[in-house]
Amino acid sequence: MFFDFKLRFLPKQFNFWISLWLGFSGCMVLQGNTFISSPPEISNLQLWLDATNVDESTNSTLSNGDAVSIWRDLSGNGNHMNLINSNHKPTLATQDVNSKDVVVFSLDGMKTQQAIAVQSILLVHETQNRNYFLDFRNGVAESYLWFARLGSFWTHHTKNGIQMQQMAAAHIFNDQLQISYFSGNSSGSGTFFLHSRYSNNEFGSGKIAEVLVYDRTRSED
Repeated sequence: MFFDFKLRFLPKQFNFWISLWLGFSGCMVLQGNTFISSPPEISNLQLWLDATNVDESTNSTLSNGDAVSIWRDLSGNGNHMNLINSNHKPTLATQDVNSKDVVVFSLDGMKTQQAIAVQSILLVHETQNRNYFLDFRNGVAESYLWFARLGSFWTHHTKNGIQMQQMAAAHIFNDQLQISYFSGNSSGSGTFFLHSRYSNNEFGSGKIAEVLVYDRTRSED
C-alpha cells in the first residue's frame, strides 16, 4: 500500500518521513532552502516518538513482544511518554510494518508527564475503531480524537498526502496504515494522551510508528 501515497498536498518537511516508510533511503528534509537530517532540527518540534528507537538506543534494550513502559521523546525536550495504568502496557512489535518496528496498543494508553504546546501533529498509525486515539483536553479544549466524535480544535486532516474535505472519524479509525497530519487554527498547551481519554481511561487500540507534535502548523514554505 505504500507506493500509492500522494505527497503533493503534504508540507515538504514531511516528505522525508513518507519516503522512509515508502522504503527509500538517502532522503533529507527540506525546510525553507536548507536540507536537514532529523526532526530535532525542524523548528517548533515539541515531541518526537519513533518506534524504531523507543529506548533512545535503537531498541537495543527491547525485544519483540516486550512491554513499553517509557517511550522516549527524541526531540530533546524531555517529553517522554509514560504508562497510564501498569495493567495496560503497549508492546513492541519488531519488523512489523514494511520491516520496521511499531508500538502496539491493545486497550493501552500513555501520556506525557507535563503539558506540551501543540497546534499540529503528524502520526504514522493504524488505528482500530474503538475508544480514544489522542487527547490534550486537560489544557486544550476540544482537542480529542475519539471513534464516535472528533473535537473541534482539529480543523484540518491530511491523510497520506491528501487533504480531507471534512474531519471524519471514518478517515482515522479504520484499521488501515496511514500517515495523518492534523492541525488546528490556534495553539494550546496540555498533557498529551496517546490512545487514552484525558481522564486516564477509555484506552484505544492500534499501531503507532511515528509521532511528531508541533506548536504551530507546518507550511509548504
